[in-house]
Amino acid sequence: MSVTQAAGLPDKVTPQTATTALALMVELKGKLKENRDLKQSRIKTMQRDIENFERSAETLAQAIAPDLTGRPAEDICSALCQQLTEAENAQNTLEKAERDIEENTAHRSKAQTLKNEAEARLAPHMERAKVDTIADLETAIGRSERLHLLNRAIEDATTIILELGDGLSLDNLDAEVAEDDLPTIAARLDDVKEQSRAAMTLRDDCVLQKKNAEAEKAKIHGQADAATAEAQRQEALARMAEVTERFIKVHMGARLLRWSIERYRDEKRGPLLERASKIFSTLTLGSFQTLEIDYDGDTPQLMGRRPDGKHVDFDGLSEGTGDQLFLSLRLAAVEMQLQHAQPLPFIADDLFIKYSDDRGARGFKALGELATKSQVIYFTHHDHLADVARGAIGEELSVTRL
Repeated sequence: MSVTQAAGLPDKVTPQTATTALALMVELKGKLKENRDLKQSRIKTMQRDIENFERSAETLAQAIAPDLTGRPAEDICSALCQQLTEAENAQNTLEKAERDIEENTAHRSKAQTLKNEAEARLAPHMERAKVDTIADLETAIGRSERLHLLNRAIEDATTIILELGDGLSLDNLDAEVAEDDLPTIAARLDDVKEQSRAAMTLRDDCVLQKKNAEAEKAKIHGQADAATAEAQRQEALARMAEVTERFIKVHMGARLLRWSIERYRDEKRGPLLERASKIFSTLTLGSFQTLEIDYDGDTPQLMGRRPDGKHVDFDGLSEGTGDQLFLSLRLAAVEMQLQHAQPLPFIADDLFIKYSDDRGARGFKALGELATKSQVIYFTHHDHLADVARGAIGEELSVTRL
């Protein structure tokens, strides 16, 4: 039996071929072993690196992120990367905020410097105005401007009075006005107005006659009746001069009487406004301090002044506060009327339905003060207002249910 047959190889395989194949197989086996050893070495190295990475990740988590301890290294790495990104963003934000703070600090310093300079320039004015704050200085400036306007109005009125006063001084005119009472002045004013209208009508008639006379003169062109027309024209001119002079006197008298009436009203309006201011301050719980008249516009306007000096016109009042203003004026007028006339009952019907209980109590208190001078009757269909009134007035209140 041949060697190839004993090895179980085909007969055509020679021993040399088998030897070569065997050598190749041995070499291949060696290569495979080397490759397997290399893979195992690399795997061990990688495994060791992975274990080192996991230990490093766990150590890092314990140091800076204890809440990540015990989690997989990949999760720890991902979470720390995210935290790193957030930290970098926060650092950028912090740096920008610090730059902004530095810039704003510079602006604030500059603004403070400008403020100090402005306060230094305003200090002499505040000292002269005897105020302590900028707001008080603004209020003082506003009052000064209103005073200037009032003084100018007074000067203009004084100039007009002197021009129409027939050369009399203000003291003489004042004495003449004081001798007359308001009803007499009003009646004289009506007469003067009627005379003024009659004078204007007569003036218009004279103007029309003059035009007609001139037309007739143009027609005659040197005829014999030209002298008559000229005489008529001269007569018309004389009548016009007389009427004009009378009109001027009547107009001056009307202006003087009108000024006298306005002055009389101002003298009577002072006590009324002062009393209404006290009642209004009481009804509004001190929200308004006084009532004042603004003369800056075309017509005088009633305004409320708050404790801080701010003025509020009627349009700026709430509906309830407007009702309280009307009640204040009404009560003040009634009290003044009671000083000169027979007391009459004061009847009110649910005046305080739009008031709060606090302001309603102040309203009943004002009615209680009026009740010491005259009878006050108050109708209401709100039961709780009886308790409010009783608390404000006391046992002197008489309640009758119908």
